[in-house]
Amino acid sequence: MFGETPTGAALLYGIKPVIVAIVAVALVAFARTTLTGPLRIAVAIGVGALWLIGVNELVLLVAALLDGVNAAAIGLMAAVSVQLGASTISDPLTVTLGLGSLAVLVWGRVPSILLVALGMAGLGASALGIGP
Repeated sequence: MFGETPTGAALLYGIKPVIVAIVAVALVAFARTTLTGPLRIAVAIGVGALWLIGVNELVLLVAALLDGVNAAAIGLMAAVSVQLGASTISDPLTVTLGLGSLAVLVWGRVPSILLVALGMAGLGASALGIGP
């Protein structure tokens, strides 16, 4: 399986924090246009919380038809992003990659693919004995 070999693990080590930052920026942009009222905000928060405690995402999306699947989708994306970030950002290098990528995406106009390429620094870090 991909990521189980030392080279795959090293590659993912640097790329995952960058992906978390890219998803976070996209999520905020999507939320700004979708969460237009208190009910939709409540739906997004509720769906995210219910998913984190184990409720099936398809059940949550069907239940959210009451006031928009988009709000439910934001809740699910936020919950998944939090879970991925918690499992990925675990040491000073991944914190630096994640926060640096987030800062560049928020305040700069750098294409995401360049940040993913920078995230390949995980290979170099692994060669130096940092990370997996």
